[in-house]
Amino acid sequence: MAALGAFAIGSAFWGAVSDIAGLTAALVAAGLLMAAGLLLARPFPLRVGADHEVTQGTPWEELFVAAEPSPEAGPVAVEVAYRIRPGEDHAFLDTIGQMKAPRRRDGATFWRVYKDLGEPSRYVERFLVTSWADYLHQRARATVADHTVEAEVRAFLAHGESAHVALHCRALRRRLPDRRWRSRHQ
Repeated sequence: MAALGAFAIGSAFWGAVSDIAGLTAALVAAGLLMAAGLLLARPFPLRVGADHEVTQGTPWEELFVAAEPSPEAGPVAVEVAYRIRPGEDHAFLDTIGQMKAPRRRDGATFWRVYKDLGEPSRYVERFLVTSWADYLHQRARATVADHTVEAEVRAFLAHGESAHVALHCRALRRRLPDRRWRSRHQ
C-alpha cells in the first residue's frame, strides 16, 4: 500500500515538474537525483535490523494435527493458553502485549488476550490467520527476536505448567441461507 501511494505521489510530482520545466529537464533532474541516491547509499545505509531481529528461528513445538487441512482452508484460529504464577498479572500482560506486533506482522488478522473468568491465573492468547497455508508460513517466519519475547512470556508460567496451543479451522465451507428471511417475505 505504501509503495503504491509513493508511486502515485511520485508520478503526480514528476508530471507537474515536466509540465513546468519540460520533459527533458524533468528526466535529467530525475536521473541526477537517482545518481545522488546511489552515492548517498553507502554513508546512509537502510537499517535492516540486528541479526537476532531477522534471523529465522525454529518453532517452539512440533505441529501435531490429526488431519492436516488443505492449504486454502481457513480462517484458522490459534489459541495459546498460559497458566501463570499468581500475582504477576500486570507484568504478564505487559510482556504478552509485545506479541501483538510479531503476530500481526506475520499474518494474523486479529489478536487478543483473554482472562479465564473461571480460573484467574489462566490467560488465552487468541489470533486469527486467513488460511492454513498462512498459518504454516507464520510459523516459518518467526525470528529469534520473536522467540526471545515468547520466552519472556513463558517465564511467567506457573511451576510445572507449559503453554498449550490449540488450532481451530472453520468447519462450514459455505454460508447457509437465512430461512427466516425467506419465510417472512414469501
